[in-house]
Amino acid sequence: MVKSNTIEREIRLPKEIAALNSSGYKIELLCWDRELNNINSTIERNFEEVSLKLKAPWGIRILLFLPIWWLYVFCHLLFTKGWDIVHASNFDSLVPSLIAAKIRRKPIIYEIVDVYADIILLPKSIRNMAIQIDKFLMRFVNAVIIIDDNQRKEFGGIPNSMIVTIYDTPPNIFGDNIITSNNEIFTIYYAGAFARARRMNLDKIVSAVETTDRVRLVISGYGDQTEEIKGWAAKNPDKITFLGFISHEEVFHWSCKADLLVVARSPSVIGNKFNCGSTVLRALMCGKPFLANKDTATADLVNRENCGISVEAYDVGEIKAAIIKLRDNPKLCHQYGQNAKEAYERLYKWDIMAKRLQNLYERLLNKGPKCSRNPEVLA
Repeated sequence: MVKSNTIEREIRLPKEIAALNSSGYKIELLCWDRELNNINSTIERNFEEVSLKLKAPWGIRILLFLPIWWLYVFCHLLFTKGWDIVHASNFDSLVPSLIAAKIRRKPIIYEIVDVYADIILLPKSIRNMAIQIDKFLMRFVNAVIIIDDNQRKEFGGIPNSMIVTIYDTPPNIFGDNIITSNNEIFTIYYAGAFARARRMNLDKIVSAVETTDRVRLVISGYGDQTEEIKGWAAKNPDKITFLGFISHEEVFHWSCKADLLVVARSPSVIGNKFNCGSTVLRALMCGKPFLANKDTATADLVNRENCGISVEAYDVGEIKAAIIKLRDNPKLCHQYGQNAKEAYERLYKWDIMAKRLQNLYERLLNKGPKCSRNPEVLA
């Protein structure tokens, strides 16, 4: 598997590796260690790891370093023997993986977690050109994995005959239980990446929380807004708590401890509009109500499953009114949580997603006449 990040920064990748391991695949993870940090990871090392150790920034400045990453990936795939399939995550790993796979005559899976043309605001002409390049390359891969059905609309159709939707849902670690919060102060939790270019509107949530009694906001994650968020927490520690980057286990702990999970990404960034993301799916598994931004795939899911409230991302007053409504109505919160849990079990649970991934690998590897009985996966 090829991913321009380390596994410690990932929630989705460890689940995919575990699903493939359980089907007997041997995994090698080719990744990029951008921060050169020795993070104490609790992730089970059920794979081999090969990493490019090159310090690089987050955000759009990463483009300056991409040629080095591409050369590293291409050379490794071209000259490493013993792999049967390559699984490239995102466009920044696709180009070298695709070229190497075609030279080696191996199947390739293209997984679209983020549509790079849409994670920031671009002029329409540049955005459309980038999308067309992406779609052109999709024609040459053996399969495309998307993380939300709405991504088909984002591209205006995906030109590939094998498309699999695998939502980024967490494994069910709580069974059928809905975790009840017992907080004296109504606690809202946000976990994930925060980048200015993606217009997360965390400042609007902070403003709503700061002017609302008996409410606090807990934030965890990483990105180029870190210093700004630290400043909010330092200025108003009774209302805002910043945990920084924490382990996946701690994210689940805080998700269950919270009364409400939230994402308010602006739909003006197209990537926000067509991708519901992992936070709302975590809320489904935990049985928690969710506050989502209108006119997005996240809001569509929340409204469809009746598991929360959708608001205008820019409207502090509307966000505040929704928070007060939920704070003052525990029965409504419980009902939303129950609806969320039922939707998870029926449609979104990870067992369903893992089976889709396993079936895809089986289908691709059984097609080729030279497939081994115990194939190795380079991911």
